[in-house]
Amino acid sequence: PHRDAGFLTILLQDDDCHSLQVARFEDDDHSDDNEKWVTVHPVKGALTINTGDMAMICSNGRYRAPLHRVLTDATRKRYSAPFFYNP
Repeated sequence: PHRDAGFLTILLQDDDCHSLQVARFEDDDHSDDNEKWVTVHPVKGALTINTGDMAMICSNGRYRAPLHRVLTDATRKRYSAPFFYNP
């Protein structure tokens, strides 16, 4: 699991492979005991937008940099096209 370091990540996900997961926290303390992983299902023709650490810093915490991970599946191919905006 990781957070993106830059300002913004724009991701074109594979419509047929749902492998991106985001940690959802029940409260603001980011305690490991309260995290749940939620699968991000891509919307056909849409882009997935992810804020990074730089956006969190520039917004004084208004926009959070979500903890996320990508699962692997040896039986399926996964294609994604990320664009990282790091001013």
